[in-house]
Amino acid sequence: MEKLWGDNFFDQKAKKWKNHDQGDDESKIKRAFVAFCMEPVIRLCRATMNGEMDKVEKMVTTLNIKMKADELKLQGKFLMKNVF
Repeated sequence: MEKLWGDNFFDQKAKKWKNHDQGDDESKIKRAFVAFCMEPVIRLCRATMNGEMDKVEKMVTTLNIKMKADELKLQGKFLMKNVF
């Protein structure tokens, strides 16, 4: 939990925590909060708004979110609000 805040980075390739970004311009390492919290939320939000139901169902199942069949039939903003 402490690693999510501040200048903490997780290098996916090396599978190590770092307290500074050592990557070059193309392989910039993202902050831990962005990589583990913000990006998954943004991916789920975009998938719901774009109607990518296969991605939404996979993410909802992985997160153990129980949704009824009629809730999964919703589209766009209504689906996003229901998921969140």
